[in-house]
Amino acid sequence: MWQPLRSPFKLLLTALGAVLIVLAISIGVFRLLVTQLPSYQGEIQAWASEVLGLSVDFTGLDARLGLLGPELTFHDARVSRVGDESNPILSAAQARLGLNALSLFTDRQLEASQLTLEGTRLSFERTLDGRLRLQHALNDGSDAVFVLEDLPSVVIVLTDSNVTYQDRIRSTAWEFQDVRVELTRTVENVLLEAAPARPNSSAAESRFLPRFLYSISKMMASVTGGCLPNFVTWTWRRCLALFPSRFRCPLPVLATSQCGWTGPACKLNRERYNWRLARARVSGIDGEDDGYDNIELTAEWSRLDEGWTLSLNNLDVARDGRSWPSGASLDMSVLQNDAGSRVLELRTDFIRLEDLSPLVPMLPDIEMTRRWVELAPRGELTEVDFRLVCGPGPSWDYSATGPFLTGLGALPTGEWPGITSLTGEVRADTRSGRLALTARGARIDWPTVFPEFIEATELDGILVWRQGRDGLRVVSDDLLLSNDDVTTRTTLELTYPMDDTSRCSSWRQALCGFNIGAIGRYLPAGIMVPGAFRYLDRAIVGGRVSRAESLSLAR
Repeated sequence: MWQPLRSPFKLLLTALGAVLIVLAISIGVFRLLVTQLPSYQGEIQAWASEVLGLSVDFTGLDARLGLLGPELTFHDARVSRVGDESNPILSAAQARLGLNALSLFTDRQLEASQLTLEGTRLSFERTLDGRLRLQHALNDGSDAVFVLEDLPSVVIVLTDSNVTYQDRIRSTAWEFQDVRVELTRTVENVLLEAAPARPNSSAAESRFLPRFLYSISKMMASVTGGCLPNFVTWTWRRCLALFPSRFRCPLPVLATSQCGWTGPACKLNRERYNWRLARARVSGIDGEDDGYDNIELTAEWSRLDEGWTLSLNNLDVARDGRSWPSGASLDMSVLQNDAGSRVLELRTDFIRLEDLSPLVPMLPDIEMTRRWVELAPRGELTEVDFRLVCGPGPSWDYSATGPFLTGLGALPTGEWPGITSLTGEVRADTRSGRLALTARGARIDWPTVFPEFIEATELDGILVWRQGRDGLRVVSDDLLLSNDDVTTRTTLELTYPMDDTSRCSSWRQALCGFNIGAIGRYLPAGIMVPGAFRYLDRAIVGGRVSRAESLSLAR
């Protein structure tokens, strides 16, 4: 039964033997050529400069036979623009130039396929005129700029290197250490894939960063409009627009009409990445360096006919020595119908607000981001379920159910009070909301009303608000506040008009065990006649009120 197979088997062995003989001869010839390389160093340097379109200078030359074909290794290499060798773009301890094995053996031509640089530092800079260039030591009077269009049409790989991005327009800087970067240039695009160095632990399998597509084409016009779903688009766009306006760097699924991107769209409909990022630094809100100790997550996104979905699982975020609970997750979707209405849905089981602050400088300079900077929110949100609907016009609706607040805080701004360590549960929509407070050790700082902050050993009660055409109305029927000075139960009603008319407020308080010597802390000095406040603050110096009631009306 084996007789019919003998002839093909012999042919296979003969072909395999011939291949091995050719391979052995090629290796022998290659080793012979390697010994002659020093005498051809000048010719090889000229050829490398020609194929790369860049000037390549090196002190030593070596060669080896890699898995993908022959490789030339340049020691102490420096890469610069032709004619500007005194200003190197970058330098590397080793630069390996891979050769196309097929062209070498079939056409007998040297053709470069990949340039690998080890132990270098790559600095991207967005200049004040909006161009992106590789930052290097240019003379002050030189007009030479190395932009990404000048990249050679070979795969460029950086290993064990540091990458820095500096935005002169937004005064933002990012730095990544010990990363692997791969740049592939096509006719229209530059594809960049980056990953941190492989760690010596089981976390190595979580090392891949998402790929970004840098499309060298005109960027869409500036986004206009006041609808909040556009803010989601702006947020993604600005987070990824660390590069100039003539470049785009969307995540693959964001290259859709829903996010406003123009130009060639990415063909990927579904992606999954494990992402680990350590020691990421960025210029913070106050101009000081800020960032994260560690970010690790599994990201999945899908492109749908009507939009896209994003899921972040196994979130492991560490900043300033504090880590998120293990297993945190976030799900987001952005959908758009034929009528132009857009829906944003977000669900997460944990968010620490202050850990979002390093990202704020990248967001668009609109009212929402300015408000974030003013408030400097902090605290933890759990079990968040948020939905935002925006029509074709400027109107929008939202709903938020289930978020539990722990240690929530914000700075006072304008007529709104600042809070510290607020705990409770929120349910709200566009027209109304409800906050159930269960705080311990909270503090209220309302400088436009009270002369000092108010400590609250215990703060319990329910606040209800309703947004009408005339303004915002806030009501509480039984708000308990207790501290060392007093225990109060308050019924209050505050009205914030939509126009420029005065705020209206009224509240009724029942007090128990009040240290009347501390009355100055609790008088609403900001809405009282100055003389009356000064008199009461100075006239009453001590004593304790066992029980009392007060009524206040102000306009």
